[in-house]
Amino acid sequence: MRRLFQALTVLAVAATAALVAAAPAQAATICEQYGTTTIQDTYIVQNNRWGSAAEQCIDTTDNGFRITSQQGSTSTSGPPLSYPSVVLGCHYQNCSPGTNLPAQLSQVSSVPSAISYGYAGGTYNATYDIWMDPTPKTDGVSQMEIMIWFHRQGSIQPIGGPVGNTTVGGRNWEVWQGNNGGNDVVSYLAPATINSWSFNVKDFIDDVVARTQVTNDWYLTSLQAGFEPWNGGVGLAVNNFSAEVNVGTSPPPPPPPGDGGTIVGQASGRCLDILDLGTADSTPIQLWDCTTNWNQLWSRTGNTFVNPQTGKCLDVSGGSTANGARLQLYTCNGTGAQSWQVNGDGTITNPQSGKCLDAVEQGTGNGTRLQIWDCFGGGGTQPNQVWTVDGGSTPPPPGDDQTPLAINGQLYVCGVNLCNQYHQPIQLRGMSTHGLQWFNNCYNDASLDVLADEWRADLFRIAMYVQEGGYETNPPWFTNRVNELVDEAEERGLYAMIDFHTLTPGDPMYNLDRAKTFFAAVASRNADKKNVIYEIANEPNGVGWGTIKSYAEQVIPVIRANDPDAVIIVGTRGWSSLGVSEGSNADEVINNPVNASNIMYAFHFYAASHQDFYRTEVQRAAATLPLFVTEFGTVDYTGDGGVDVGSTNAWINLLDQLKIGYANWTYSDANEGSGAFNPGTCNNGNFSGTSNLTASGNLLRSRISTPDNFPTS
Repeated sequence: MRRLFQALTVLAVAATAALVAAAPAQAATICEQYGTTTIQDTYIVQNNRWGSAAEQCIDTTDNGFRITSQQGSTSTSGPPLSYPSVVLGCHYQNCSPGTNLPAQLSQVSSVPSAISYGYAGGTYNATYDIWMDPTPKTDGVSQMEIMIWFHRQGSIQPIGGPVGNTTVGGRNWEVWQGNNGGNDVVSYLAPATINSWSFNVKDFIDDVVARTQVTNDWYLTSLQAGFEPWNGGVGLAVNNFSAEVNVGTSPPPPPPPGDGGTIVGQASGRCLDILDLGTADSTPIQLWDCTTNWNQLWSRTGNTFVNPQTGKCLDVSGGSTANGARLQLYTCNGTGAQSWQVNGDGTITNPQSGKCLDAVEQGTGNGTRLQIWDCFGGGGTQPNQVWTVDGGSTPPPPGDDQTPLAINGQLYVCGVNLCNQYHQPIQLRGMSTHGLQWFNNCYNDASLDVLADEWRADLFRIAMYVQEGGYETNPPWFTNRVNELVDEAEERGLYAMIDFHTLTPGDPMYNLDRAKTFFAAVASRNADKKNVIYEIANEPNGVGWGTIKSYAEQVIPVIRANDPDAVIIVGTRGWSSLGVSEGSNADEVINNPVNASNIMYAFHFYAASHQDFYRTEVQRAAATLPLFVTEFGTVDYTGDGGVDVGSTNAWINLLDQLKIGYANWTYSDANEGSGAFNPGTCNNGNFSGTSNLTASGNLLRSRISTPDNFPTS
């Protein structure tokens, strides 16, 4: 990829690149401006220092490359310095060995590809480029460039402007379009960092065909994966790259996702199958021998059947209700054509038409198409209308009386949001304990019943202090007490956030060994629970983000080794203020995120002390980072003082708007402004009602007890 701003740049690059031949090698150091080599006898690795004459060096590996030297720097208002990359296809007359590119899009059936990136410091993006042209071009710049932004660091953005959002390859993307003076560009921005991915490049090509002037008569000319640095970048690496352009029918499929199940016909013993691994709207559905391929997987989401790989629905063509209307794959749109009812007798009906899912002409062979047809009326069922739905089901919509846990199930991070088992973004609202060493008697059946039933909370944060008479004084007792409270939360349908409550000293590395021991124990014990969220460092302070990141990247694997599915929350600099309270901002996290998946970042505020400036930063950061307010107070930063009702409501309104979850400090009778109960409440045991609530408790109860809105479709 290159951002070409002047025709002279294009000519200069072309002229120079033509003089540098690729020398086959399995490992090499390349410092020449346009130096190249080949790896695996399949791909080109190019230094491609097109934007600067300053030295850049890369070391190649069997599967990619690593930047080892990068001397230049340039303004982010202009083009980058370079695009070191791995290439399949042709780049300025330098074609990868044995390539079948250029290839006409109409002949390309699939392009399975896999990429794994390694990130480092600097200002750069990590992008996967797809080049297309109306002619089978092997030289110069093709007319259309697709850029898939896996990661960006620093104040950089794509060419042009945003035009909307879409789902491609089962992931959500922000789409930008523009022209850099040399070619058109369509960019897909991931909402959160992608470290590695296996996907079908053809899905992006099909989306661009649908939204631009590109047609299937155009040619795919090259695939390229690498980095665009503006400054820094030493250590950036393409760890692994593979791609294959399949021309014709029956190509090898991309790896199947770990989601979804099959729909098997009783008469045929064969599976509902998307024809020829197609991903485009209107691709027919047929019967085929059951395999492990992704094109036979269907997830039951609400009343629909969704193919997880494409994110598209099982659909009746044209929304028809007539006998013989064929089934197809189509973008999910919420219409009756995509609604299906699974019945106890094994039939699957389309309520809009009242007709059954049916194999055409009672066929059982491979290639038999699917349709809707009048359900068998002979006092039973007909084998070509009886199906076994095997796994991959999302639970049906919940009843009104279900708990937050029963409705939402296992949570995960999706883009910048927390999502539920229905793959919908949600917000959790709840309360935090105070230190268990001081207020243990506040957390019993009576108080937790009130939290669940009267406050209607979703979340119970268990604040386990490490110092100040906490965990370090008696690890077994504190570990057991945390586990007991996790069980109590689960019994009431609440999510439990296990907070490793470090505060003084502020360097999380001081407690690294304790954290590893503690989280190994609680993650192993609670691995099968769906209600546990891990907060690994409460309020780091007095240390840089790099130290916090290093701590997180050592603790997270300990949890993942025992509990691979749970959400993990990482504290941020400046008492979890995204660095703001120590003179920084969220860019230090955005530009250097923790190298882990399914994580969120903590933000803390106290409403009387942290106001508009902090709210503005949270709103900005939330566009890029998945945030969770794991602690906040209605008072000042000391946890005491009067309640600032205006600022508290402004904060909660913002969090509601952004769907950011929160836990309030504290569900205790501490003799301070932030305590929810009047002093003495925990001893007398009367938690019910409002008479024992403080001003802070009354305000939070009124906000948390409003009805949840957990989407299920």
